[in-house]
Amino acid sequence: MTDETVSEEPIYQPLAGVRVLDLTGQYAGSQITRILADLGAEVNKVEAARHMDMVSRGLVPTDNRPTNHWWTRTAYWAERNINKRGITVDLTTDEGKEVFYDLLDVSDILAENYTPRVMRHFGFEYEQLKARKPGLIHISLSGYGQEGPLANAPANAFGMLAAAGLAYAMGEPGPAPYLPTTSLADMYAGISAATSILVALRRVRLTGEGERIDMAGREGGMAMGAGFVLGSQLPPDQPGERVYSTLILGCAGDEEWLVVCYRDAEEWAQLCGVLGIEDPPEPPADPDDPPAEVVRAAAAADRHAVAAALQAAGVAAAPVQTGRDILLDPHFEERVDALVGVAEDLAEDLA
Repeated sequence: MTDETVSEEPIYQPLAGVRVLDLTGQYAGSQITRILADLGAEVNKVEAARHMDMVSRGLVPTDNRPTNHWWTRTAYWAERNINKRGITVDLTTDEGKEVFYDLLDVSDILAENYTPRVMRHFGFEYEQLKARKPGLIHISLSGYGQEGPLANAPANAFGMLAAAGLAYAMGEPGPAPYLPTTSLADMYAGISAATSILVALRRVRLTGEGERIDMAGREGGMAMGAGFVLGSQLPPDQPGERVYSTLILGCAGDEEWLVVCYRDAEEWAQLCGVLGIEDPPEPPADPDDPPAEVVRAAAAADRHAVAAALQAAGVAAAPVQTGRDILLDPHFEERVDALVGVAEDLAEDLA
């Protein structure tokens, strides 16, 4: 975005006036409250007096100077906890519990991602909290949910990828499963939890009744891989078929890439035509090994121009974009303006 597109008008905040008591940590939990904070909620993050939030550990501070309180200045910490307030409380003490209840009394939402035994250990049972504050929304995001044999089992991001089946479903066929370097299951579970809270807020507004939301990180990962889970129910002799073949092609410029997803020989011919190949070779048996003439033609082509031409022809294609590319993308800029308008209209309807 250019400087001319930056408005000095106040940013609309749909959750302004909503207060969140945040006991979350690590990636999945902080994802929930990060979204709520971005939407304008007042998020008060409570940390243990003797144990730091795991997302603040082991990462270099943003200014690369590990001096006093470096754990609050890491890039990961800043990204996860932007727009939040913070307080340190020892919830194992009577004084700490008093602080917790004082904060709870003025909060609309309680968010935590402990295993179920932890809240019971503190004495914060949901029925007790509900009796104290009937309109409370209490979201619990644990690895395996509040009930079942694995409810209190320890869990982390990569364990959830395995338990959800994503490690098996991703990557190339081979002797070992694939673990991506990003907490995919955590991301999806956090987004799903935040969405559930928005629905619960609407219910509270209509009925005055609070809500208990039980979210499992494993089930967030399973939702991401729903097609894989459903496909496993096919008989062995009906394995399904590949819908798309995907190519990653290097284009003109430094580290410029294009992703093309073609479905059949006709769309393969469209790709070759856009690249100026008059006599298209056969589609590759292995999309990771495209014909040399396709590779050469793509290396001389502009990724944006090729993507636009293929999209106009009905072929799914997109340039691989950096963070800066996304921010300068005119389509993204127009979408942001449109979404702000929708949010403002919704606020008027709910007022």
